Amino acid sequence: MTHSEMIKSGLNDWAGYFRRKLTDNVANMYFAKIEPFTEKPIKLMFETAMQEFEPKPSNFPSFRYIQQFLGSIEERKIDYDPEEDQRFPVGKLWEGYRILEKHGKDAFYSYCNSVGMPLNDRERVIAKKEMSYNINDL
Repeated sequence: MTHSEMIKSGLNDWAGYFRRKLTDNVANMYFAKIEPFTEKPIKLMFETAMQEFEPKPSNFPSFRYIQQFLGSIEERKIDYDPEEDQRFPVGKLWEGYRILEKHGKDAFYSYCNSVGMPLNDRERVIAKKEMSYNINDL
């Protein structure tokens, strides 16, 4: 399921749960508000709203609820340049390095794909791993 399909499915689930019809314009406004965030907080938001509110049309989650819920998590989806991007966080490079050391290249590439690490940064992390050594081995 793609990112946009997941959001549309969640909005349809909300519409059914709260017994409220969503027009295309309203659904597009909700979609635009939710789309910049990653899948994990979005799924959590859809599940939490159905647990917190009674299933009445008047309880349909507002934009304010979405903004407060997703804004508190601060996990926005950022589209990095696939080849080179200076905005990519250094902390994620170090996390990739740790994964490469402990679990190997397959796990490293899986992590890189999940966070959208640019290709040049992947090469840098692999080069660092190849050039590193343990001082006790000398």
